[in-house]
Amino acid sequence: MCDYSHTKIFMVDNIIVAIHQPNYLPWLGYFNKMKMADTFILYDTAQYPKNSLANRNKIRTKDGSVYLTIPVEKEYHFRPVCEVKLPKDGRWREKHLASLKANYARADYFESYKDEIERVYKIEEFDTLADVSIRLINFVKDEFDIGTRLVRSSELDIDRDRKQTDALIAMVEAVGGAAYFTGSGGSKDYLDQTKFIGIKLMWHKYEHPRYKQAFPGFEPYMAAIDAIFNLGEKAKALV
Repeated sequence: MCDYSHTKIFMVDNIIVAIHQPNYLPWLGYFNKMKMADTFILYDTAQYPKNSLANRNKIRTKDGSVYLTIPVEKEYHFRPVCEVKLPKDGRWREKHLASLKANYARADYFESYKDEIERVYKIEEFDTLADVSIRLINFVKDEFDIGTRLVRSSELDIDRDRKQTDALIAMVEAVGGAAYFTGSGGSKDYLDQTKFIGIKLMWHKYEHPRYKQAFPGFEPYMAAIDAIFNLGEKAKALV
């Protein structure tokens, strides 16, 4: 079960709230959405969706891109993300670290971050998929100087049986939100906009920038660490 022992209610007036599952190694647009909000709720009580960005993302290679994927056992499919246990063996950690080192050895700033990345993949201990994803999200957030407050949905005192629009509204209200900053495109298909009474709806738009990568050409929609390894501190200007 998710740990709800530290349940708390946050109340701040007139804040913009964004909500997203804690993806593994998210792309730049994820952090742009975070930066545009006052509070960003990591929806770790959402059901784990198999074959999604919850447990995988892309990094740049000389041949284009490749997914780094954390294996998830079938027993955790459609369970809350905060209940999804990491594999008992650490082979995925060794493989991901080796891939990062091999593909970013030529990146201008990889050496500046190598110790931190090794700490995550070799030293620190994580129990769940959400834990390791949020650790890496915080790493990127700090490098991008994003001051947005992060809150896990498992920390909020809300009815966890609520689904879709009702669940989103409950989370926004739990943190005192006045506006909900949602994704573009597909969000309009599942959101019941008529239910947002007293909460302003705002739609996120992000145009992916081009930047110098370690290999010739440009591949968009890589994990945000691609920009950090290639641009260092200058990467924060991309979000």
